Amino acid sequence: GEGRVKVVLNKCDGLLSRNYSGELEATSAEACKLGFGEPISISAESGEGMAELYDVLRTSFPSDLSATERHERSIRVAITGRPNVGKSTLLNKMVGADRVLTGPKPGLTRDSVEAACEWDGRSFTLVDTAGRVKQQKQAIYDDMGGEVAGKANEQAEKAVHFAHVVLMVLDVSVALEKDLGHSSLTHFERTMADHAVKHGRPLIVVANKMDLALGTSSREKEEKINAFLQNLVPRDFHGAACIPLSAKSGLGLSFLLPAIADTYDRWCQRIQTSHLNQWLEDLTHFTQVKLVSQMKFVTQVKARPPTFAFF
Repeated sequence: GEGRVKVVLNKCDGLLSRNYSGELEATSAEACKLGFGEPISISAESGEGMAELYDVLRTSFPSDLSATERHERSIRVAITGRPNVGKSTLLNKMVGADRVLTGPKPGLTRDSVEAACEWDGRSFTLVDTAGRVKQQKQAIYDDMGGEVAGKANEQAEKAVHFAHVVLMVLDVSVALEKDLGHSSLTHFERTMADHAVKHGRPLIVVANKMDLALGTSSREKEEKINAFLQNLVPRDFHGAACIPLSAKSGLGLSFLLPAIADTYDRWCQRIQTSHLNQWLEDLTHFTQVKLVSQMKFVTQVKARPPTFAFF
């Protein structure tokens, strides 16, 4: 068959983060001049960008695939969060079977476990990960001086690297008891969310255990819960969906798979250059910001996540 060449930019450690997005965009635009299309930015050492490379390579194979190959084309979803927030219960409820061991004791999940489910003709591969533990607490988390917890953290991070969508689960019933200021996320949860976003993964925040949070709800309690949910997604992660639910009872679960599919589609979205530049022209007419007036051209240099270069 016809040969295909794909340009891969390796050793992009750190450049995939938002802090260095300008350097990466400039390098990608330069690589486009080779004539082989949009390059793929990766770090072979850390695993950044490998999911996108894997998906691009898969398109080179014939469309008449086996059932196993078709399953691998499903939307890969990593379920992450602190210990005992209901990640395994959520996976079991989504697949409709007791695929993962659950219980009140935290730390039952050590290795990442995969399970498949379908919705509206689309396939999903769910990856349940071990509860994330702060590095300074790993030594007291198991009988191996933290070695097991450390390896579990590494596997959870790898699952995020290779995911198409990341679900960050938190226990609303516990979080409501804490005064977290302007954000409903703890510092550690913000760090986990930031880690996913910096690696280009779309994020969905799952507010679990709503059944415990509501309980015998009063008007005052309902107002507190509403305020909590409004502050759940910080402005840093604007656009990330927030799904309140109860994995145990299934309350609100019907909204989760549609949200995953929509988030994935937006992550893969490509916008025509003509539409982008019409938007830029309209923007310059309605704003007096000097930086915007200096921009003359915009183009999308990559998808997953959508990345744009301004000139």
